[in-house]
Amino acid sequence: MPIEPDIPMLRELLSRTGAPSDEDQSDYRIAATLGTAFLARGRTGRVTLLVPLPRAGGAVGRSGGGFTLSSAPKVAFAHNGRNWDQASAILECTDDKLADAFLVLVLDLTRRMESISVEITWPLILIWVEEWQSLLARKHLLSPEQQLGLWGELWVMSRATDTDSLFAAWLGPDQEPIDFFYDAIGLEVKVTRHAHVHHVSQTQVDRPRGEFETYLLSMWVGVDSNQGISLAEKVDLLLNRVSDPTAFLRRLAQVGYTPSDRGEYGTRFLVLEEPMWFRAEDVPGVREIDEGVSNLRYVVTLDVDDCLDPEQSLVLGRHFWGFEPQPAT
Repeated sequence: MPIEPDIPMLRELLSRTGAPSDEDQSDYRIAATLGTAFLARGRTGRVTLLVPLPRAGGAVGRSGGGFTLSSAPKVAFAHNGRNWDQASAILECTDDKLADAFLVLVLDLTRRMESISVEITWPLILIWVEEWQSLLARKHLLSPEQQLGLWGELWVMSRATDTDSLFAAWLGPDQEPIDFFYDAIGLEVKVTRHAHVHHVSQTQVDRPRGEFETYLLSMWVGVDSNQGISLAEKVDLLLNRVSDPTAFLRRLAQVGYTPSDRGEYGTRFLVLEEPMWFRAEDVPGVREIDEGVSNLRYVVTLDVDDCLDPEQSLVLGRHFWGFEPQPAT
């Protein structure tokens, strides 16, 4: 059974593939065969996906999101001892910092091509690439509070031994009252630069998942340019761990994060103390609200005496992460 390619595998293959030499008959040196397409490096050294086509495409391609798409009436191929010329779509990564996101695009396109029985044509490639352009296009930047919130959710996800299961339980992008609902237990993640002081909404503390147990994880972080890890680095880490990186990027886009903006999310955060678990019902809340008032949001200072004891915290850690948690990093 052939091995399903993933980002680490493609990155490794590309690391062993240089740009074509002057003696090469082709303008591309192929690193991997992906179905009917080829992952390669061009003479500039840029990573490229070559998609052979039955006929030449249109003159107008696409550009943006860290890549360009163009059509060539003839590309010279040299691979596995065979040489041939063929019309092709050429998808080229134009920003090395977005290499992993580009490889997600490559995997998505090649899997789509493998899953359909119709002829792969230029208009079809255009439709697929335009979907990705919309996904990877620059959006509004996340506010500092939104960045911290997403950082905390990804921190929780990255600790799991079964990342896919926790990713499937991730509700943060859906603007639900809680961030995770996993195996009938809810979890709201709160990250702060001021110990145990958080913004909360009434819906997050007042039976956020009905009769099911719900907890708040309070995380105190600081900026550390050496030992910390940035939001962009957290995203890169998880892109290499989830089995469906395409779905992961789509969920990030729902939140407002796009790889094109990764340079804006370089602040490195470090967890300053072991995160504390609190029952939702133990979080301070407004007990009486006038009729007609909704979307109530306020600041709370958590009482550390109300947090769960170490034994209960370990139980919850095992529940969400699948192992006995080690000290936070």
